[in-house]
Amino acid sequence: MLDKIRFSTSDFIVNTNFSGVVEPSSYKYNSGEITDEFAEFSIKIEGTDRALTGKKIYINHEKFNASIISGINRDGEKKIYLVIYFNPTKLCNGHNCENVPIEKFTGQPYAIQEIIKLAGIEFDWKNVNYSRVDVGVNIETEKPIPVYLDYLSEEVGKYRRQRVQYESETLYYRNSNRQTLFYNKIHEQISKGEFIPREYTDSRLLRAEEGFKKSALLKAFDFTDLNSVKNQILLSIKNLKKFLRKQKFGQTFDTKNLELFFEGNNSRYQVNDFLISAGLYYLKTGVNQDWLISEIKKYSSRNTAARIKNKLSQTTGFNILEKNAALTELREKMDIEVSECLK
Repeated sequence: MLDKIRFSTSDFIVNTNFSGVVEPSSYKYNSGEITDEFAEFSIKIEGTDRALTGKKIYINHEKFNASIISGINRDGEKKIYLVIYFNPTKLCNGHNCENVPIEKFTGQPYAIQEIIKLAGIEFDWKNVNYSRVDVGVNIETEKPIPVYLDYLSEEVGKYRRQRVQYESETLYYRNSNRQTLFYNKIHEQISKGEFIPREYTDSRLLRAEEGFKKSALLKAFDFTDLNSVKNQILLSIKNLKKFLRKQKFGQTFDTKNLELFFEGNNSRYQVNDFLISAGLYYLKTGVNQDWLISEIKKYSSRNTAARIKNKLSQTTGFNILEKNAALTELREKMDIEVSECLK
């Protein structure tokens, strides 16, 4: 379930096993001057008189990607940083189609540390800063993946995420702190040329993934601490499940249900989503849209009613009961997968 991890540190050494690539600096043609004063740096190979000099050093290993770059810290000092990116689930399984039990991550930090050391770079987990941690869960679905993505694409307004991509196989939201993805896992593996175990080739696997991008949100994360990993997984799953809530009072558009809804402490987003969903459901029964909008105006402002009317006219709608059943399926299966992985 722990998917991608990216971290950096300025406390590392390059040893004699190093087998990466050094990208040379750019120079002006006439003078031979470096075009960027921070582009070139040198780093000594431990135990030798040799050094690596260039604007970037990197290793593309089958288990991880590493880059060594120069940068400026908060104090304005020039520093050389090591940036590591790897996938713990693929490290355990060799593929990413299966939800991995948390116990399999025991000892994994030191396994990847040793692999990186053998490739020529040594570091200490105590001195790293995490800049990305992704958590994902694979759910085998009853219906084709695009059916669920259609339902999930209606949920973004409640959670203040920006939808940046929506195709038949991928739904991608993000804000300044994190990103959320729902997509066809098998389709993604095929497009990347990744290994797919035979038992999954014909599966309908919906991938739900939450990625934290800001270091401020990752200060408590520690890959070497299994409890910290568990807490990060639970936090991500909690955020993912916000997209899987059933629509309240969506079955009918009668006065009693509306009164019940407005008695609660519901946000403007929830009010609009409720009116739209109830309206879509009621339109499928063949009622007149003008009458429906006149009813909506009783419970919302004129501007809100106008926006809702525009929304209703732009979509063919879907049965809210079918949507709730699909979201319930995803939520229940996610609970089972998370329970199995964290027990």
